[in-house]
Amino acid sequence: MIVTVHLTSYPLQTGSSLFTFHHSPISSPALPSNEGSTWKYDRSEDQALTTPGGAEEAGVEWDVLVTDDWRVWEGKGWRLAETIEGLEGVERGGEFGARVKWGERIGVLVRD
Repeated sequence: MIVTVHLTSYPLQTGSSLFTFHHSPISSPALPSNEGSTWKYDRSEDQALTTPGGAEEAGVEWDVLVTDDWRVWEGKGWRLAETIEGLEGVERGGEFGARVKWGERIGVLVRD
């Protein structure tokens, strides 16, 4: 079985792809077991592949999609399996005058 994982630009810039390697001990419902399968990574930055319609028109056959724009894909043949939190910004407040804001930054989607 070949599992194709597509990573968009933002997740690649965060280093999140490091957690998808075969030796990773992370268990996730979003990333299938590597037992008996071969993982293929796609990181094309073609603008046409930034929407479900564009990807379908291009004939891509991804099994897993890792993107910061998951809301565009969700419900259009894709199901959100997990989100990954990250830095959203800094705001005034807190003990030292600044507070770090965290939020959902990356979504991992699987085909419906």
